[in-house]
Amino acid sequence: AMIGLIGSAIYSTLIAPKPPKTDSFFKSFRRYLSLVLQWILLPFTILIFGCLPGLDSQSRLLCGKYMGFWVTEKHRERKKLG
Repeated sequence: AMIGLIGSAIYSTLIAPKPPKTDSFFKSFRRYLSLVLQWILLPFTILIFGCLPGLDSQSRLLCGKYMGFWVTEKHRERKKLG
């Protein structure tokens, strides 16, 4: 998966539109740096946001705040023929 992620990051930076000629070097470098930084931080953000539901459920279980489920009753009415 990491090879695919690196390949996507390289491809994304290559197909990104070029900055306008009116931009200064510092501004265009800052845009490029932010694009690269987003791709570098992607695995960490996926890990953090992927773990949050598990941490929430484990901490609820630890504190004794169980999540209850209300099961709805399902029924079907018979249609009369004729």
